[in-house]
Amino acid sequence: MSPEEILTELAKSAGVPREAMRAGMAEVETLRPRVTELARKFIDGVWLLPDDLQLLLRGIHVLAAAKDKQSWPVLRDILKLPDEDIERLIGNGAAEPAGRLILSLWDGDDTQLMGLAFDPALSWQVQWGLYQAIARLACDGRLDRAKAASQLEKVERDSLLPDDSLAWVGWEHAVAHLGLADMKSAL
Repeated sequence: MSPEEILTELAKSAGVPREAMRAGMAEVETLRPRVTELARKFIDGVWLLPDDLQLLLRGIHVLAAAKDKQSWPVLRDILKLPDEDIERLIGNGAAEPAGRLILSLWDGDDTQLMGLAFDPALSWQVQWGLYQAIARLACDGRLDRAKAASQLEKVERDSLLPDDSLAWVGWEHAVAHLGLADMKSAL
């Protein structure tokens, strides 16, 4: 498939365009600029046409499948959007997809990742996925386990989440996943 055919399939296909998504992984350098352009418009508040919104979502997933670390900054900025924008792009239940995208696109800069985790403006769904991604990254050895534990402890100690936030569920899963026995009383 040509890059233009890939973009067209990603934007217009009614079903999951598996062939275009696989082919897109070999065309990351060609797809990234178009996906980034759409992401920047979305971040800036431009209301994307349905085909463009679908291309943005599917394009991000293609970049994630290709483990394109150069796409982390645009994902990071998308994750900072309000809950209604996250739901418009990813749909309801965005916590799990957000976590998977973070795992695939994170560029290894733990300072930025931890800064994102402390952002009180993040959607609860993004926070949920982020805490789970932090735990997974630590378990996989891609993030220092002590830093991850410290991050999770700070969330509880400094009450960084509202008491009624569903993000606590992601936090609890992350604590359990990392086996932080000293924090189990908080669960």
